[in-house]
Amino acid sequence: PTDAGPDDAGPTDAGPDDAAPGDAGAGDTSADDSGGDDTPPGLTLNWDDDIKPILDGYGCTWSGCHTGSVSSGLSLETLDDALAGGAHGAAVAPCDTAGSVILDKIGGAPSFGSPMPLGGAAVTADDLATIQQWILGGADGDACD
Repeated sequence: PTDAGPDDAGPTDAGPDDAAPGDAGAGDTSADDSGGDDTPPGLTLNWDDDIKPILDGYGCTWSGCHTGSVSSGLSLETLDDALAGGAHGAAVAPCDTAGSVILDKIGGAPSFGSPMPLGGAAVTADDLATIQQWILGGADGDACD
C-alpha cells in the first residue's frame, strides 16, 4: 500500500494499526492486543508501543530537536526516519548496538558531540536497556541471528 508506515518495516506487516474489525482473512480474532503473533521471532518490543514513547518522554520527537530532520539531519518522528539516520549515520541499526548512533548519544559519554537529550534529564538505565534490547531484537524487523 502507498500509506506504508513504520509498522511495515518487517516481513509481517500486520500491526495494531492495520487490523480492521471484520477484516476478511484476519484469522484468529481473539482478543490478543500484545501483537505477539504479528512480531517476528525474537522480537518482543516495537517502535510504536515501546520505543517512541520513551523518546517522546525525553522530548526527542516533539520538542523541535529531532522533528523534520532539524538536528544533524536526524528526525526521530518515525521508525523509517530513525533507520535512515542523519549526518552521523543511522540512529538505529537493527541487531547492531555499536552501529546505532542513538545508543552512543543517549548512553552518557558519546563519541562525538554532546550527550542527548540536550539540556534534558539523562536517559534512565531502564530506558537505555529497553532500547538496546529492541535493537538486538531486530528493531521491528527480522530477528537477529
